[in-house]
Amino acid sequence: MLGYIAFAAVLMIALAAWLSRKRHMRPHSVAEASGPKITISRTLGRFLEVLNSENSIDAPNYVRSLSLLKSESKSVIDEADRLLVELPEDLFMLRHSIVLSVAALRNPDALDFLSKVALNPQPLPPKELPGGAGAESPELERAIQGTLISLDAIDGIEALALDGQSAAIEALVRAAQVESNTIRAAAITALGARAEWTQYHQRALSALPLELHHLGKLHRADVSRVTQIRDPRAHLAGSERQSPPAPSLPEDQRGESTRRTFETRGAPQIGRR
Repeated sequence: MLGYIAFAAVLMIALAAWLSRKRHMRPHSVAEASGPKITISRTLGRFLEVLNSENSIDAPNYVRSLSLLKSESKSVIDEADRLLVELPEDLFMLRHSIVLSVAALRNPDALDFLSKVALNPQPLPPKELPGGAGAESPELERAIQGTLISLDAIDGIEALALDGQSAAIEALVRAAQVESNTIRAAAITALGARAEWTQYHQRALSALPLELHHLGKLHRADVSRVTQIRDPRAHLAGSERQSPPAPSLPEDQRGESTRRTFETRGAPQIGRR
């Protein structure tokens, strides 16, 4: 069951990325959201652009933009609250980036906004897809996107908890009670990551139905410590073992450790330092 939950979470994220690429072949820019009824401030708009172009939170451009964003924290939080209401659901990537921006503030005043997003994933996954709809159904895609945005908020709440905000820890406990098992798992895993939060972790688990207590066994793993498959042929059977060997990698020739993995590209990670 534990392996199934982990696999389902990974599958959900992969499916969301595939669906977004298929239905929206180009990223949504800040300009697309600007109009007579929807406007984005210069400060937030600039940070959104930097967030989706820099690969490191230590990049000078990211640091400068974040500093400016923090100098206008209150107005940014209010603006994000307004935008999540006004923006069309099909601008998922923009909504996703806005929540990441608020999380990046690591400002206690953002807790109410992040809690609202995390505790109210909209829409919830449908119990049954209408008409035998499959993976491309709009209902399922909206549910996946809503869950991913809620997970962004969970990361932001955890960051505040790590900064010593006790109200943020309580928000994680409440997040463990929502209807989405994916969000429950993320909140419980966050609570289980720190020894000093054991009592909160136990409270969250005790409030769950007995059949969901296995979520308490979830934990984070450093991907660099996971054994990497060097030769896939060793896991094949019969004639498939005759497949061409895997290409040699530069680190193989240099004798370097194979435990390191390539740095993930994309938006900087703002949840933890």
